[in-house]
Amino acid sequence: VDASFVPRVAERFAKAGGIEVLQRTAGDEWAVLRTLDQDGTNTARTRGAGVKGVVGVDAEGKTLFLVDNADRDKSALLAVDLASGASRVLAEDPDADIRPITVLDRLTGNVLGVSSYFGEIRRHHVDATLADDFKELERLTGSSVGVVRIAAADPAWLVVPMDGRNLRFQVYDRESRELKPLFPLQATIDSNALVARSARIVEARDGLRLPCQLYLPTGTDQNKDGTPDAPLPTLLYVHGGPHIPNPWDSWFTNRNLQL
Repeated sequence: VDASFVPRVAERFAKAGGIEVLQRTAGDEWAVLRTLDQDGTNTARTRGAGVKGVVGVDAEGKTLFLVDNADRDKSALLAVDLASGASRVLAEDPDADIRPITVLDRLTGNVLGVSSYFGEIRRHHVDATLADDFKELERLTGSSVGVVRIAAADPAWLVVPMDGRNLRFQVYDRESRELKPLFPLQATIDSNALVARSARIVEARDGLRLPCQLYLPTGTDQNKDGTPDAPLPTLLYVHGGPHIPNPWDSWFTNRNLQL
């Protein structure tokens, strides 16, 4: 829907598989705008998961934003003109899919930025004027950050550090560039020794670059170079993320395991 709550686009399952993106016509009919092939990474159609999907429309209902990997190796963020059907690439990453989780301006509906995951979160700023704010947030928190329902014109943002520990909501004052703590997502575990994660890229024997997340037990990296001071028992956990922290990561490291 646009800013006036007028339905502009919709999704439905196609008979042959995949998702049909429908556009509302002037005659109040629905026509197929494009078809997204079946996304095997998101069979449950969880919003924001997978490697393709509709992101939204702008406030005027003229532009559709979606993530798709049709005719390309990695998914990209596209802007589709609903009048002509023409599309253009707004963001892409040579190493990873653009995630269909975008930073939308809550006032204009325009995409401010998107992210991809390759070991760590990579920010792609569609609105380049916000790059300094995100750079400052990363300096203040020591990690990438998530934002909640922001606008480019907002004087303050609700932010969440994405360092692998318990999610902690904070207010970022864009003028003073200060952070004010609010509350943790899971207060019952916030007092425990939860460790942060760091990104690593491991090259396989065939040259394939594998993105990894490294969790180290507290006190095992005294010189802060991101590697343990001495060899540790290691647990290799093959997964499809993590996009959010999991308490069991620290459960393993608290037992002196490198994860």
